[in-house]
Amino acid sequence: EVDSALSMFFTSLDYNYQINSQVGQSICFNSIGGAYIAKDRPHKALEYLEKALRLNKELGDRMQVAISHSKIGETYLDLEEYEQARLHLEKSKEMARNIGSLFQIEEASRLLSELYEKTGDYSTSLNHFKTAATYRDSIINEKNINHLATQEAILESERQRERIEELNRQTMKQESLLDRQRFILITALILVITISFAIIMLVRQSQLRNRYKSIRHQQRLLRSQMNPHFIFNALSAIQV
Repeated sequence: EVDSALSMFFTSLDYNYQINSQVGQSICFNSIGGAYIAKDRPHKALEYLEKALRLNKELGDRMQVAISHSKIGETYLDLEEYEQARLHLEKSKEMARNIGSLFQIEEASRLLSELYEKTGDYSTSLNHFKTAATYRDSIINEKNINHLATQEAILESERQRERIEELNRQTMKQESLLDRQRFILITALILVITISFAIIMLVRQSQLRNRYKSIRHQQRLLRSQMNPHFIFNALSAIQV
């Protein structure tokens, strides 16, 4: 739905003007250019792609400059303006080599191969095609390596997660065991304190009982001593 896309791109461009984001403006220019290519309006597309190129040069973003040259070259190729297409595609390829962008080298080489094929220079076309194929293979290999590395990282992450879950289970089990042991220890301590208190009370009661018995014996002894003495005194009084 190209018309809807264009409407959104122009709305985004307006916002980027308001916030003065040159990077955002460059992205919108490239997007609008791509939309006009899809609408088969290459001249209108070139207008916005050239704006993106100028802005990217001002920003010093060499990657975006290489992409802009590639898009402009592809548009000129569709217009069959081969010399202009060649100049832009060669610049794109050179800048891509300087910054080490494998994807952009492959893209520019593929378009140059197509250009030289259309102009009848099949030898040069084949050379660019071979370059594109080589970089395409490198990109695929790099993607595969990255994919494998990503999968290994995911698997390692899963293993780490499983180990963490296992450790969590063991931790919960240990905490449960500790809670049980703590409960048993507290219960045993309460029992020991209770039994000790009961023993102390029994011993204390026994001591009090023995003391009471001792006092009772002393009272009986005193009474047994007092009765004869009283009788003797009474008899002495009577005698007197």
